[in-house]
Amino acid sequence: MNQVVLKAGLQSAVGQWNDVGLVEYAVAESTLIPKSSPAFEETEDMPYYVIFLELHQAGNTGENKETKEPVELASNEIMSSIDAELRGRNSDYERLRREGAISHPRVHILKPGTFEDLKQYVLNTTNTTANQYKVPQRLRTVDTLNFMFDHEV
Repeated sequence: MNQVVLKAGLQSAVGQWNDVGLVEYAVAESTLIPKSSPAFEETEDMPYYVIFLELHQAGNTGENKETKEPVELASNEIMSSIDAELRGRNSDYERLRREGAISHPRVHILKPGTFEDLKQYVLNTTNTTANQYKVPQRLRTVDTLNFMFDHEV
């Protein structure tokens, strides 16, 4: 899915919740989840998007991550809202969902500061320098995916 469309859909969905803002997001395809992972869904035959969101309360921009409280929202409400936004913004996604070719997205809320921690993780475990680092909007490695699952609220 186009990242511009995805980001707009996520921002719109998050904007529906009072006093909540989107700090950062990342997406992976379910096919990246290893069968040994607790996140692997044996009963799900269709692929789906795995969406990770770092959120903040309005008025709490997160300069000091120790003072940020995790944003807690009902996961079914989040998933439904994001799914509806993506269906309305992307005709291919809508068609795939309607035809049953992909399942609804799975949304995971992350602890405050996760994306800053991810940056440090990448800098410490790869040859990437701070100047080269870019927040990955699409997760492509199992290690990065597991890092995100480990930082769920």
